[in-house]
Amino acid sequence: MKKKTWKKVMSIALLTALFATGCGTVTSGDNKEASGSAVSGSAVWNRVKKESSYVYSNSTNYYLLLSDINEYSEKDGIVQYKNDGTRVGEVKIEDIEEIRYVDDTGVYYTKICDNEKGDEDVFQLCCLPVEKTSGEDKAIDKAKEEVLLTDNEYAEYAENSWWQVKGNSRYFVYTTYKGNYVRYDRKTKKRTVETPFGKTEGDVYLMGISENSVLLYCRDEEFMLRRQNLDTMEWEDIYKDESWMGEKWKDDELDSVESVQNESFLFYNTYRTTDWGTSDFSVHGYDFRTNRDKILCSVSDIRTALGKVKKEWNTADTGLWGTEMFCRGDRVYLQLQLSENRNQVYDSRYVILSIGMEETTPVYEKGICDAIEKNSACLRGKCSNYVEGVGIGKEHPADYRENAGQCLTMIDNRAFLLFDRPDQKIQFACFDLDTGRLWNFNTKSKEFIDLQRSTGNGDYWIDDFKDDYDGEMEERMWYSPRGFDVTDLEYER
Repeated sequence: MKKKTWKKVMSIALLTALFATGCGTVTSGDNKEASGSAVSGSAVWNRVKKESSYVYSNSTNYYLLLSDINEYSEKDGIVQYKNDGTRVGEVKIEDIEEIRYVDDTGVYYTKICDNEKGDEDVFQLCCLPVEKTSGEDKAIDKAKEEVLLTDNEYAEYAENSWWQVKGNSRYFVYTTYKGNYVRYDRKTKKRTVETPFGKTEGDVYLMGISENSVLLYCRDEEFMLRRQNLDTMEWEDIYKDESWMGEKWKDDELDSVESVQNESFLFYNTYRTTDWGTSDFSVHGYDFRTNRDKILCSVSDIRTALGKVKKEWNTADTGLWGTEMFCRGDRVYLQLQLSENRNQVYDSRYVILSIGMEETTPVYEKGICDAIEKNSACLRGKCSNYVEGVGIGKEHPADYRENAGQCLTMIDNRAFLLFDRPDQKIQFACFDLDTGRLWNFNTKSKEFIDLQRSTGNGDYWIDDFKDDYDGEMEERMWYSPRGFDVTDLEYER
């Protein structure tokens, strides 16, 4: 799977709030004038709470990027669908970067483009208003595009940090490469720029947003999480880890912080990795309603839970890498890549554990893990390149076994899974988290439409795997956490 797709899936989990229509006149913020301007328009702000959990969908229609329908498209733009999957049409929009949110007031997206003076890399937040007729959206019209704000500063790092754009029913917020936090009030048409960590460059990121809170974190010589109360605009410290950097971690890779949220809860992790897996890991849960941050579990807790399933999984011969997170109510699900290296056999798979806000021990999700293990074909081969600490080298080649079946996302009570098949095709499946029922679906099914509405990925899912299968099989080794040179590949049948 290409990294573009996976970054997108991860980012969608962060965007669970919404923002409503509004346009601004040229104005400075209360604290500091931004580099750029708000732009006047005709829309009038009206708070509309989004009922659907589908990021790219409103009550009747959903919208995808042309490039996510066909990655080889030579056009930039948006494709409009009815919620039953019927294609309505498309509009061409040059320089579109990402659809940020959709509700019954409009389609909101960002662009990286030239300004009126011809300067490159100007960031714009735009809106295509939607109008309802006969219970569905009229065809969107590019001529009605509204530029809500323009920023010269943000775009200098936007291509690498586009997931840092979030909003709710009143505010649109993002951070810049200078360490600034920008809040645009769509009711008052003002933009405010703040430096909540006193930074003048980088390392300030958005964690999440709800209707009354914004969470930002700074990752520098320490890790600090701060909250802004959107009712009072006051700031407060939520969590601080002074051991984030320093002598203890000088030889480790400092990985990014991942987070996922719903309306009431936000979950995030901080982890570092060495050449053979995660060396330090903590999962936090934050309750938007009570403003409470809690450490839920550590990498030691996760290894202990895995050791109860298979004792070898809690040994030095088993590596763990990173995590993808999904949430459901007050529960977070952690998907990790687990790799065993014993007796010159390298075995890699995904495992899923979960933990609730009021729990102290992570739980191995046997139902989902068994479904992946039993239904996704394993890839076998030989791996030979050397990785320090792993013990696999040209002089000591190892047998390679990989099960790349995994969870793509969770929607309501369903886990959406992806299986490999021996015929080099892919199989989508749904797992009911309440009943344990498992069923397959294809690109014509309602479940695939739900997947599109939630993640924004269209046929791009299929294109990714066509590329993998049509090319050299070695291309699939992007899945492998250590990137081994693998030869003699074939599927188990």
